[in-house]
Amino acid sequence: MVSLDADFEAFVVQLRQRLDRGAREYGNTSFERPVAELVGEAMEEAEDIVGWSFLAWVRLGRLRELLAHAERRAGGDA
Repeated sequence: MVSLDADFEAFVVQLRQRLDRGAREYGNTSFERPVAELVGEAMEEAEDIVGWSFLAWVRLGRLRELLAHAERRAGGDA
């Protein structure tokens, strides 16, 4: 069951942990980086999101085909 408040809280916890890891790993220098570099980082992240989404889309399509095949073999119509 979806709980917007609980799901958002879990997202915020994950985000905070990621920011803390980044601060430890990189010395929290992001606040001093040129804004153009931050924009470049954000653009790369957007490319990653789209790229990973495409890979998930391909794999989900293959999974759907496998499920349809299994259902046909089992005599289901779904």
